Amino acid sequence: MIKGYWKSHGKIPDGKEESRVLLSEPPKNHDYVAVYKDDLIIRYDIDDYDHKTGELVDTVKGKPRSEAVLRYLDDHEYQYVAIRTEHGVHIVMNRPEWFKIGSNRLNWYCAMGIKLEAHVTCCPAD
Repeated sequence: MIKGYWKSHGKIPDGKEESRVLLSEPPKNHDYVAVYKDDLIIRYDIDDYDHKTGELVDTVKGKPRSEAVLRYLDDHEYQYVAIRTEHGVHIVMNRPEWFKIGSNRLNWYCAMGIKLEAHVTCCPAD
């Protein structure tokens, strides 16, 4: 699912895209961003901690809500990559071809009632 990594400053990759070097491993002692496959990828962003206060928010039975989502995915044998972040977790999964989505960024609640932000790398036009 991940092609490689670019050096960055926070969430912004360094330099222009055509001059960036795709690394096979995250660089040590440097910020980086993951570069995903070009097709059919969804990245879910779950923020367990408030960006301003750093406090745990909207827990599920007293635990970070991302733990409930990861447990569900494991219990149902979904394939994914989970990347811990400063505020929670990014979950990267293949998007089923039949799942059409009209935007590359969506804020919504999953069926478990947990707020997610979904990012899609490729949105086929229908």
